[in-house]
Order: sequence, then structure tokens, then C-alpha cells
Amino acid sequence: MKRFLLTRDACSWACVLVLLFLPSASVASSVVGRVINRSQNRTSAGDDVVLYGIGQTMYEIARTRTGPDGSFQFENPTNSSYLVAAFHQGVSYHTKTLRGDGPVELTVYDAAQKVADILDGSHTLFVRPADRDVNITEFVSISNQSNPPRTLSGTQTFKLVLPERAILDSTAMQPPGTLPLRVKASACGRQNQYCVSYPMRPGTTRLRAVYHLQQPSTAWIALPPRLGAGRVAVMVAHSLELTGKLAGTFEKQETEGGMSMYVANKGAIGAVLLFRLSKADPNTVEPKLSSTPVVFGTPSSFRATEFTLPPARGRAPSQISMASISKASLAFLVSLALIMTIGAGANRYARNFAAGDRA
Repeated sequence: MKRFLLTRDACSWACVLVLLFLPSASVASSVVGRVINRSQNRTSAGDDVVLYGIGQTMYEIARTRTGPDGSFQFENPTNSSYLVAAFHQGVSYHTKTLRGDGPVELTVYDAAQKVADILDGSHTLFVRPADRDVNITEFVSISNQSNPPRTLSGTQTFKLVLPERAILDSTAMQPPGTLPLRVKASACGRQNQYCVSYPMRPGTTRLRAVYHLQQPSTAWIALPPRLGAGRVAVMVAHSLELTGKLAGTFEKQETEGGMSMYVANKGAIGAVLLFRLSKADPNTVEPKLSSTPVVFGTPSSFRATEFTLPPARGRAPSQISMASISKASLAFLVSLALIMTIGAGANRYARNFAAGDRA
């Protein structure tokens, strides 16, 4: 028994000594890398580079500036998880979370206040009645296809038009290849119009806007062609049905999870999508809108289709009407929102945004 105890103690001390003298695998001895300007296909000198530690929050550890060859280095970072961000012409570009040693390459782009070839990739809406309110979530996918690639920067890079009396709950932007972040949307221009000042980097940027209508009697939701061509899908509760003179321009795709999805087909190519939420006479005349604020594009005339909510006993039917989309060809559905053909997919997409908000 004594021999066993001695052997066990010796093994314990040996393990402790090994751990003490082995280098830590979780903390990098240095972080080295290079910043590349893909607008000019060369290294980027003089850019600020910041090392952030990742814990319950993200915090700055150190900062430096790239040398003539675009290189940078951080010695002895104290955190096991970190990310590196480079700032070029007022726009930040950062890596995903990193651990341990290894070279880091950061890609940056030149920034401009006017950039061509920025298009809507897709536009998805979730319409959910909740008690006396109507909750609406919009997902907009914006594709920056500029060549050479450049970042659209400046103020009011995205405009969001809400229905009358709508209350904006939150907005978030998801840059290409990273998690979504909460952003501030400020009232601008006409009533119910909000602007977001957020850089549109090359690739696909996704916006999420959540708002609700309190006890709507009659409300119009106009969705203009913000950035050009795109594809539109509307997900609604199974109790809603698409009817009206333009019903044939949308294809219904059955889903699980209490939702149905209507996707615009080639007959609905256009510029404006219009909803009418109404508990009043379904024959209510559409509002005369002479113009609709857009960022890149021109407004088109409104044409309405209808979602009809089957009447409950003792109640008049609620009406939701929806306009077609004109101009430009449909692109392939690139947004994760439109890949969600089942309710579980929709919930997973929403959870990803929520996780990003907490990050």
C-alpha cells in the first residue's frame, strides 16, 4: 500500500511539473499579420490595427499601425480568444474569433459615398398577428457587387419605410462573414422613414428590422425598391390566404411551424410591394402616393393583391393587401431568410440574430 501511495504521489507531482513547463497552447506568444487592400490588390500601409480580447464582452488589448508592407505584430497577447480589426478610410474590417498562433490576413477596401452595382439580393417579411397587435420582421439582403470592389460609406446608406403608426422595435446589420450587430435607425425625411448609416462592404450585408402595429384599423406598408433588383417572399400564418387580381404572381410554398410562404415569380418582377392591413371595408381605395423614397431606383405605380383572413364568428374579415414588384430580373435567393422554407429554419435564423446581438 505504501508503494502504491508513493507511486501515486510521484505521478501527481510529475504531472504538475509537466504542466508548468509546457508552453500554454491556449495563449499565442505573438499575433502577426498583414493587411491587403483588395480595391487596389496591394498591401495597405498606415492603417490602424486593434487587437480585441473576447470574453463576456469584447475589449481592446492593444493597437498598432501597419508598416510599409502592410504588416503588423502584437507581442504576448494575454487572452486566449481574440480578434483583430483593421481600420481603413473610416471603415472597420475584422477577423473571426481566433485562438493560438498563426498568421492573420485582413482584407480592406477603399471607401466611397457612391458605389455602382449594389442590388437587393432578397427581401423576406414575417407577418404575425399577436393579440391586438401585428408583428412584422423584415430581412433585407443587400449585395455589393462593385468592380473593383469598394465599400459604400457615409450617412444614410440605407432607408427603411415603415407603415403609418408603426413602432420600430430594433434594427440590426450583419456584415459579410460576421455576426449581426445592433445598429441605430434614426428618423429622417418624411414621416415613418428611418435611415441607417452603416457601411456596405463588398459581399452580402443583411438587415433585420422588427416593428409592430398597435391595434391596426387601416395601415399601408410600402416597400420600395431600395437597391435595385431582388426577390420577395412573405411568410404569414397558415390562417392567411393570398387572394386578389395579382395572386397569380406569387407562388405559395407550404411550410411547417404554422407559417406559409409566398414567393414572387417572374410575373411579379417590379419595384414596389404594398401591404394593406385593414379591419375596415376591404374595398377601401388605395392611397395616392406620388413618390416613394428610395436609395437606388425609381418608384413605380402601385398594384394590389390581397391576403384575406377568414372571418371569425361575429367579426368582419381582416384584409392585408400586397402589391407587385416591377422592373429588373429576379436574382437567385441568396439570403438565409429565403432558405428558411420551414418554421424551424425561420426560428434558427432569428436565433442567429439574437446571438449576434448578445455578442
